[in-house]
Amino acid sequence: MRYTIEQLDAMEGHEFEYAVADLLVHNGWRDVEVTQGSGDYGIDILARRKSTRYAIQCKRYNSTVGVKAVQEAASGMEYYHYDAAAVITNSAFTQQAKKLADTTGVRLWDRKYLEDLIDNYDEEYDMLEPEAALAMVREKRVNTADVSAARPTERIADSGTAPANAKWTWEDEESYKTVRTAFWLCLFLGYFGVHRFYLKKSGTGLLWLFTCGCLTIGWIVDSVWLGVEWWSRWDDRKKA
Repeated sequence: MRYTIEQLDAMEGHEFEYAVADLLVHNGWRDVEVTQGSGDYGIDILARRKSTRYAIQCKRYNSTVGVKAVQEAASGMEYYHYDAAAVITNSAFTQQAKKLADTTGVRLWDRKYLEDLIDNYDEEYDMLEPEAALAMVREKRVNTADVSAARPTERIADSGTAPANAKWTWEDEESYKTVRTAFWLCLFLGYFGVHRFYLKKSGTGLLWLFTCGCLTIGWIVDSVWLGVEWWSRWDDRKKA
C-alpha cells in the first residue's frame, strides 16, 4: 500500500518496521526481511541492494535519534556479517550521532530519505510475483536511457547524487572501491589484520594482530573471501 509520512509518524515501532520493509521492496530492494522482535541485536530489517547487504535499524521517533542507534546498527551488522549498516527514521539525527556515523561508516537515512521512498513507491510490484517483478525491473533498465526512469531506490543515495548510469550507483562504486582496497591490504598486510581495521572491524583486527592472522589460516580465508567479493562487485560493475 502507499503511505503518507503522517501515517508513518502515527505507527508504533514494529508496525513502522514492516512499513519500511514494504517501502524498500516497492523501491526495488531484494531479500528484504524483518527480524524477530526480540533478540535481533539492534537490527530490524535485513535487505540487499545489488551486491551490498544492509543491516538496518528502524527508529519511529518524535525526537531526534542519538548515538545509541548508530552503535547498535554497527554492532548488529557485525553479528549478521553484513556489508553495511544503516539507521532509518521518520525524524532526524543528533550531531553526535552524525559524527559517530562518519567514524563507523553507518548510513543515516532521515525523514527526507523516507519521503523519497514514499514518492518513488512502485505499485506495479503488487501485481507481480517476485521473479516477474525482478524481470520488470531489468526490462525497464534495458529499454530506457533516461536516468529518471531507472529503479527509484537506485536514485536515492544518502551521500548525494548517483552517477549517470543508475544501474551502478554511487554507493555501489564506493563499496567496490572499499572491497578492492581491503583485498590488497589483506594480501600484503593481512597477517597483522590491517584490512580488518580498514573495514572498521577493530575487534577482529586486534585478534588478527595478536595471533598473526589467526595463525595464518584467518589470513588465507580473508584473502579468498575478499577476492571473491571483489570479483563479484567487479562483475556487477562491468554488467551495469
